[in-house]
Amino acid sequence: MDETHKIPLSRELGILENYTEIMSMRYMGCFEVENKIPEMFFDCLVPRLVLQPIIENAIIHGIIPSGKFGIITINAVANDNFLDIIVEDSGVGMSREQLSGIKTIRRKNGHKTPSLNNIGIENVENRLQIHYGKSCGLFFESELGKYTKVTIRATIER
Repeated sequence: MDETHKIPLSRELGILENYTEIMSMRYMGCFEVENKIPEMFFDCLVPRLVLQPIIENAIIHGIIPSGKFGIITINAVANDNFLDIIVEDSGVGMSREQLSGIKTIRRKNGHKTPSLNNIGIENVENRLQIHYGKSCGLFFESELGKYTKVTIRATIER
């Protein structure tokens, strides 16, 4: 796999900071992003733009529909030889049905294609699995009316 598609997590967080600043202006400061990632993970390599689609979903599908100020927290932990980056929002959450359908693939003209609503999720999931294998990817947890948590699992690389 071409290593130029991976960047240090610190750089990914810098890109994300610029993105969230723009989104905060667009949505009149209705959310805040709290970065709680320990510095010891900043030099870990991750695929480019792995966080932005997850944060975008948290803002658009979690925080905005809640109609109230929201908090998006980003953290990271080592789990054996995996790096788990956890993004949690205080938005509207999802029902079990929504949660189970989040990574579904629709069939269109005999071909598998991602649901239009899930293109960013599918893209991130596919890239993680291409880089790190099937044990890595996106893992979702949510409670309707309370929160959504997405864990981005990658192999620890420096």
